[in-house]
Amino acid sequence: MVLRGTPTVRMHDSERVLAEGDVVPFPRGPEGGHQIRNDSDDVARVLIVSAHANPDVAEYPETGKVSMIVDGKHTYHRAADAVEHAGPE
Repeated sequence: MVLRGTPTVRMHDSERVLAEGDVVPFPRGPEGGHQIRNDSDDVARVLIVSAHANPDVAEYPETGKVSMIVDGKHTYHRAADAVEHAGPE
């Protein structure tokens, strides 16, 4: 929710300048929001409400990385480095 100013939100397929009072829901996964930034010289204030799971996973498609979040600690990994897991038989 935008409390003040005109921040820009970057989604998976576009950018949008927001206005005071705008509310933008971000779905989980690659279709969700990727960034909120203030491109203006004025102050921007946003309220972000989140319901994170613990543990959680965040994808960064622009960089090909994945973050695992456990108890508030982030670890980052390159998705391209994934290997098969052979469990016990």
